[in-house]
Amino acid sequence: MQCPACNVEQADDAKFCNQCGSKLPLPVSQVMAGPDGRCEACGFLNTLGSRFCSECGTALTPVGTPPAALMPTLPPLRLISSRGTPIHFPASSTSTWIIGREDPVNDIHPDVDLTPYDPESTVSRRHAQLTHAGGQYLLTSVATTNWTALNGIRLKPQDTVRLRAGDRIEFGRCVVTFDTNGTFGN
Repeated sequence: MQCPACNVEQADDAKFCNQCGSKLPLPVSQVMAGPDGRCEACGFLNTLGSRFCSECGTALTPVGTPPAALMPTLPPLRLISSRGTPIHFPASSTSTWIIGREDPVNDIHPDVDLTPYDPESTVSRRHAQLTHAGGQYLLTSVATTNWTALNGIRLKPQDTVRLRAGDRIEFGRCVVTFDTNGTFGN
């Protein structure tokens, strides 16, 4: 996928351009071709969300939502605010979430909006990205005005770190605890 604003190549599951920050168009569907992602022309098994066959280049036809068996099963995921309030993550077929502060005027709507937990507005609009990959959760700091810190250690922009239940994350002055099993908070 290419960013329509700056024409820089992006990952197919990206929601925002990693070069200019523009919001990217959503994928046509999460499963293409058959229910298992097979190309109808050559039979190649494509990655979920592919719009063209990786083997023969044929445009793939959307067929609806992925069967439950193909969706990744993730442990319950949430952040716990400094006041003990759980901040839940929406379902994601890509296992990637943008964490930030909503800005309706500029049409910026992160997957996890920390606006209610950040009275000083220290969270950037696109502050960090959380990804589930290889059985672990990864936090990537995005270029922000304020910092991202894990357990008191500030991350540089684009640093990616592994998260564990109970980790303390600072998005500017907004402090949360990472939780995957309901151990922390309510």
